[in-house]
Formats: sequence, structure tokens, C-alpha cells
Amino acid sequence: MSSSAYDLIIIGAGPAGLLAAGRAASLGSRVLILEKNRQPGKKLLISGGGRCNLTNALADVQVLAARYGKEGKKLLSVLYGFSATDCIEFFENQGVPIKIEAENRAFPGDNKSASIRDALVRFCDSPQVEIRTQTPVRDVRTTTNPGARFIVTLARGQELLSQWILIATGGFARPETGSTGDGFGWLEKLGHRVLRPEPILVPITTHETWTSALMGIAFADCGLLLENPDTSVHFRGRGKVLFTHFGLSGPLILNSSRKIDELAKSWTPKSGPMPLFLDFFPAVDGGEVERKITQVLTENPRKKISSLLANLLPPRLIDQILVQAEVEPQTQGANISKVQRKALVQGMKKFRLTYKGKLGNDKAIVSRGGVALDEVDFRTMESLRVPGLLLAGDILDFDRPSGGFSLQICWSTGWRAGETAANNKSG
Repeated sequence: MSSSAYDLIIIGAGPAGLLAAGRAASLGSRVLILEKNRQPGKKLLISGGGRCNLTNALADVQVLAARYGKEGKKLLSVLYGFSATDCIEFFENQGVPIKIEAENRAFPGDNKSASIRDALVRFCDSPQVEIRTQTPVRDVRTTTNPGARFIVTLARGQELLSQWILIATGGFARPETGSTGDGFGWLEKLGHRVLRPEPILVPITTHETWTSALMGIAFADCGLLLENPDTSVHFRGRGKVLFTHFGLSGPLILNSSRKIDELAKSWTPKSGPMPLFLDFFPAVDGGEVERKITQVLTENPRKKISSLLANLLPPRLIDQILVQAEVEPQTQGANISKVQRKALVQGMKKFRLTYKGKLGNDKAIVSRGGVALDEVDFRTMESLRVPGLLLAGDILDFDRPSGGFSLQICWSTGWRAGETAANNKSG
């Protein structure tokens, strides 16, 4: 392959870039992928805790698009072109069995992110595709050079020509994987409006350092409540929560982190930091929880309360609930008063923590921000400002929940970008 001219140069060998390359090559394009890391798909390898939640298996495209909020309508065209169903079928055709878990989350059958990454690399295994790793890009600019519209300057000064450019460098989340926002500077120079990136889908920290003793405890179904008595602002959520050494994580926390931080900034009471309340029995009311407690007390009147309640919740958590309820762990079941019983219910239905902050880009699953969506033609993924410039993946300013939705944007926009370059190549 000539090193001087390509139909498509892709900057970034992540999910969007790799899929776009394979798709464009399958339609006859000459493609070069430039990747600054030592290997392609580095961020994919840590996705989903190393398991790679590759999509959310919602078969109805309209329902899937709605999960991205009001901006989801912009994705309809690309989602119809490469849906969640198409995504699953694609990887299975590449030899990767896919399994569906709770909340429609799709994972490779072997629970290995590397299986997804390797499938993408195989998809790009073509004489039409060249992948250069450890090749950082210094600049991207337009040119009037015959036969090309762009010049890509590499860090060592080499210049490459191309008809089409796809910038798929991702956002700012997890910079150790290469997501350091390189593409945003080039895009601003090319005339795009870039909205300030900020971490979303990020764990939160609490003032309580004793959460480290609860690290690893998870609840598949947990309630979350924030309430501000001074402004009547309330927020409720329900989903999976995980205790960590710094505070809280899990899908419910990740999806709520932005809202939690917004409410914290408007927190007005003088009584200290904003409280977060967890409900460990969200499917039942306080009366039912009290009946559960009363039953174990009645059946085991001589046992210590710490042992009795361990039948309802993890022992390490019970220790903290007893502290909040001001009940001595050694108290026998028969000696628990009605007031103490009510306090225990409160501890289980409204367990109190206080918000300290959210972690930064180095711990965020996804960062929001990037190219303004009104500057992109989502029928083609081509820039509305710079002809021949394609955009895909996390470089676009979408908000999205956890559960495979971020990667689905990468797949759908990357697939369409590859088609656009191939279907409009010169010669």
C-alpha cells in the first residue's frame, strides 16, 4: 500500500475506529489507522471491568434511542444502520459468543474484553487496512493538494495525504488508555465548536472513610435517595450499588453521579455535607422490614442482635447499621426495644452517607463533552463544517447511561463513517 495517499485515514484504533476501518475496507477503501498506543483497543481491554459490556440488547431501535435522552433522535439513522441486534450478530459471526445478563447488558461469553478487541482486529485483517501503532499524530489540516483533502502530520514530522479523515480519538475518560482529548484541539482548529469535556458515569466519594471496611459488598437492587429540606429538591433511583474503598460505585451510582454532583452544588442546609440515603430493601416498605426484624428477634430471643441481623444483610454492613441505630452489637434479641427496632428499620431503609465528590477522568467510565451535535450530519457522520471529516464514538457530545450504551454509539457511528468514506471515495 502506498504511504502517500489513502482513501481514509483513521486516528484512533478504538472501537469506533477499528469497526470503521473494517467496514470501509470491505467496501474497497484503502485505510490507514494511526494509534499512539502500543496496541489497538487498549481502552476496550478495561471496559466493563475487563468483561466488556459491548451493548445493551434492546431490539427496538426507537426504545434504544430513547435511552440517550432528547439527543437520542439524532442517533436513529445510525442505529437503524447498525443496531444492538446487528452488533451482537456481528461479533458472533466473528467467532465470539455473546450472552445477555441483567438489564439487557451484553457480554462476550468468556467474560474477556480481549475477545471483543481481537475480533475487531481480525475484522481489519485485510490487505486494504494498515494499522500503525506507537504513531502519535501532531496535526490535522485541510489541503488543496490534488487527489486529497487532508494532510495528517505525525509526531516525527511525516505527512500523509487522504481523501477522508475519521477522528475517533475518544474523550477524556481513563487517560492512561490514551483518551487524553487529542482530537479536540485539531477539531477546534478546523472550525468545530467543542463543548468542555467532563467526567460522567463516574464513582463517587464519601466523607465516611469506613466504607473501606465494606469494600466489595454489592446490592443488585438498591434504592438511592437525595433530599434537600430547604429546596424540596429530591432525587430517587434504583439499581445496582457497590461499596468501594473510597465510597460508592455500581450502575446506579454511575448513572446518577452527574445528578448527585449537581444537587451537591446547590446544597444549602447549614448542617454539613449533603447526605445520601441507601435503601437495602427497595421492593418493600418499612413496615415489612420491621416485620422481618421482629420475626428474627422473636425466634431467637437470646442471640446477639449482630448475629440475628446477619440473616438479613452482610455482617460487615450490619456493624455500621448498628452504629447508626445506636444499638450495642451484644444486645440480645429479647432486649431490643421498640425504639431500637424502629432505628434498625431506618438503618436498613435509609442508610446514611455524606457526599464528598466524584472521581475524575482517570476513574470515569465515560466523559461527556466534545463536538457539538448540531455540527454533524448523522446520516453520514460527516462534519457539517469540514467536507471529508468524519467523527465517531466518544468524541461526540452525547450523554448516556451505563449498560453498553456508550459502546453502541461507537459501533453505530463507526460503521456508518466507514460506509460513507468507502461509498464516496475518489478513483
